[in-house]
Amino acid sequence: MWTKPLPLALVPHVLNSFRLCEIDPKSLQPVGERSRKTRAYLVRALVNAGRPGIPRLELALNDQDVAVRSGAVAALAQIVTAPPPPPPSYPILIRALANTHDDVVGYVEAAITNLMGVQGVSLLLESLNDSNPRIRNGSAVSLSYILSRYGGITHFVGEVVQEKPTQFSGWVGPPPTDVVLAVAKHLNDLDPLSRLRVIDSLRALESFAESAIPCVVPALKDSNSKIRMSAVNFFGRVGPAAKVAIPYLVQCVNDPDQSIRVRTMDTLAIIGPAAKDAIPALDIAMKSADNDTSEHAAMAMASIDPGDKAVLPIVMRTLNEWGETDDAVEALGKMGSYARPAVPAIEHLLTADSVYDRQAAVTALARIEGGNAIPTLVRTIGGDKDDSVRLDAVIALGGLASTDSDAISALVGAFNNDSKRVRESASDQLGQLGPAAAPALISALKSSNFYQRAWAIQTLSRIKPLPDDATHALTLALADKSEVVRTEAAGALKGDTVKASEAINDQQFQEESDRDNGPAQGLDAFIAGNSTPDSRSYTKAEIVASIPPDENHENPYELKYFLPITPLGSHTGAAEFIVTIHSAKDATDQLTLWKKTGDDRYQRLVVQQAGTDASFLEPELFSSKVLVKNRGKDRFETYLFLDLPTENTWADGAGVDDTVFVLDHDQLRPVAIADAEEDSKQLRDGETVWNGGLGNEFSDNRLEFGFLIWEARDCHACPSGGRVDGTYKVVKEMSYDADKKDWVASWKMLVDTAKRTGGQTKGSRRQD
Repeated sequence: MWTKPLPLALVPHVLNSFRLCEIDPKSLQPVGERSRKTRAYLVRALVNAGRPGIPRLELALNDQDVAVRSGAVAALAQIVTAPPPPPPSYPILIRALANTHDDVVGYVEAAITNLMGVQGVSLLLESLNDSNPRIRNGSAVSLSYILSRYGGITHFVGEVVQEKPTQFSGWVGPPPTDVVLAVAKHLNDLDPLSRLRVIDSLRALESFAESAIPCVVPALKDSNSKIRMSAVNFFGRVGPAAKVAIPYLVQCVNDPDQSIRVRTMDTLAIIGPAAKDAIPALDIAMKSADNDTSEHAAMAMASIDPGDKAVLPIVMRTLNEWGETDDAVEALGKMGSYARPAVPAIEHLLTADSVYDRQAAVTALARIEGGNAIPTLVRTIGGDKDDSVRLDAVIALGGLASTDSDAISALVGAFNNDSKRVRESASDQLGQLGPAAAPALISALKSSNFYQRAWAIQTLSRIKPLPDDATHALTLALADKSEVVRTEAAGALKGDTVKASEAINDQQFQEESDRDNGPAQGLDAFIAGNSTPDSRSYTKAEIVASIPPDENHENPYELKYFLPITPLGSHTGAAEFIVTIHSAKDATDQLTLWKKTGDDRYQRLVVQQAGTDASFLEPELFSSKVLVKNRGKDRFETYLFLDLPTENTWADGAGVDDTVFVLDHDQLRPVAIADAEEDSKQLRDGETVWNGGLGNEFSDNRLEFGFLIWEARDCHACPSGGRVDGTYKVVKEMSYDADKKDWVASWKMLVDTAKRTGGQTKGSRRQD
């Protein structure tokens, strides 16, 4: 099946092989991993038939077996979208939308979206007018999927709304708004399912979907309740621009479906004052005996007509409804001063367990109380345990644009917050205040706190033009003890907008590089025997203590792992060596190796910083029998070993590297680990491995390794050569050193056993 090109005579046989796959009749998906892999191999074989195999594959789209149909679609999609020459044959996929099997149409729509993408937009636009209704439906759905893929906005529950960096980045061809309108004009021509899918996709575009509004309005009166609900949700996402739909949304307030009625009220709340024509209908709904109806009607009125006296009591009642509190608080915030009687209840929510409730409370208080909310917001910034709440309090306080000294001081104080998001937001808010914030920022340059100085400079750099007294203060900062502050001050004086967090990260990276290239204290130097230990003596309390922030580090390092290395049979107090690993937020791990020099006194032998894409795993002790080779008198002894594993991550995977030492009397000596792939002698010509696929596992007298095997034609994620599992043995070899005039030991881990399983057997290799 790997022959390329695949002889056309074999295509029917490969298609027939799809019937060997088990298919779940409900999901129409293959059952089990084995079946999935089998289908993947069969598709790859069919792709090797190339364009001459297209007629046969098109016939297979009508096969009675769903596995055959899906495999044929996958093969066709790969063949017809292959890069030129010859030119892509997109019309073949468009033609496949006319297939009478719904599953084929679904597979084709996915292929068009993922493989053709924007390159197929012009062809799909032409196909909207095709004489075949199935092609029109599929083209409209595919276009809406492509639009959503390139221009959709993603909302995260409990988070600030996040947008793609740039909507429609990478888009080529007709303007997106023209494509939206072209698709929307065909809505009433689509079958119900396609209409529903198109509306659902377009609503993710939000403001880019405004051209579709007149065309979606009729869907509010559709006989299908799912389509009506989708249309209501669409208008909720486009927001105030949906004013033209208000008369029809008012009718939906009385929809026979309760869920549509409630969702319509929520949509009217989003549209806000522009939905004033809905007030009579909402007034009636507020009087409903159904709590859900009356409460959602009141929250809509809070946005549209907050002065209505019936609104406040109902919304306050909703504060006590489970799951509705944060929505009710948001509604109270929209009411502004009309919600002042609710302030005590909202302030009480700042003690609630729910982060969402506390977030809603700080935002609402700023809207209702204005400047009177400053003391509460200041307390929240300094005291709430969740950085999301502190962040919202900073945004709310900054949104007041108050020059009140307490407000400005609180924002400057937020520069010392342990959340980078909070610090950045405080800088943004103060920057928007402009010169009014300059005196407090200048004062912060004299702070003993490094973060306040760094972020004060960042904020000053955003004030244009820079006041004279700020220029003088920045000039003095050129002599600051922190290199980060000095560098930022120089940039601000040149008129640059500086970034404190980036400068700190750059400084930390440089320090890590200096450690690696400076005095030899890392593991490599220790293994090579040329490290320079720290001459200072430390207590155990100092060893395990937090490493506080300094002028160039944002966060303290906290103890993550502590491992005393004790001789076999001894108590932990007799530890000759100690390993500690400290970690810090937004920083790389730090490993330190200590040697005991006296009663509660230790010398630092090694300081190793993990790489930017690595972290230290928990260090481990294990014992193992060792074959000691000494002048022909071989024997076995048991020793204690230390493993320092490091996890390295890459864009496409991760792996663990082991550094092993043996406790040899009162010394830690390195153990060389043989290359298992090479030493096991299990690889054949053309085969390779990817280090880190399985890795090593060390425990008492069980020193195991494993790795996967890639054959010559395997893709990166598809090793087909099986795997090798085996064990190591430790050998201590004694030799005489003439220079030292003494016997010295070398320690090695060599492959002891290895077994290969899976993959192809020798002599039955696949043909390419």
